[in-house]
Amino acid sequence: MESYRFIINQPFDRGAVVGGFGYIEYNGPSPMWNIKGVNRWSIRLYTDGIVVHPDQYWGVELNGEGEYITIELFTDSHYTTEIPEGRYVISKEEVPYHANMGQGGWGYNFGTWYYDLGDNQAPAVSGEVNVGRNGDDYTVAFQLIDDRGNTIQSDYTGPLQYWDSYNTSS
Repeated sequence: MESYRFIINQPFDRGAVVGGFGYIEYNGPSPMWNIKGVNRWSIRLYTDGIVVHPDQYWGVELNGEGEYITIELFTDSHYTTEIPEGRYVISKEEVPYHANMGQGGWGYNFGTWYYDLGDNQAPAVSGEVNVGRNGDDYTVAFQLIDDRGNTIQSDYTGPLQYWDSYNTSS
């Protein structure tokens, strides 16, 4: 078994968004007809060397080095501008304070996934994500297990840029 520990440096802004930064993305209520009162969120964390385009379906340029993770969380429906503090457990359940396990596969992934630009990707199948907040800074710490038993862990403290995918017209 391997362990992946990725380091996210403090965020910075170079015009084109590059390196050591993160987003919180509001995805709106669950589209499932039988799930009520739950909002979907993504936390996206990137290391230095990553170039991302949120307005182009979160396209990542594959001409560099780096790692990133997408964590899909579920909250109560009244949270639309921030993610509440707490412990989110990886599972398949779309209920508040759970994080969606990594599902799908090459070409269509959803849930919680780790990627590096060296062609590795890993779905989180168990573990937890802890979210804290102090003013404009979030703390996101996670320890996850992928489908091959590898540990994926990291922590980030700093601002996360808010992105509203639900209320943004295309």
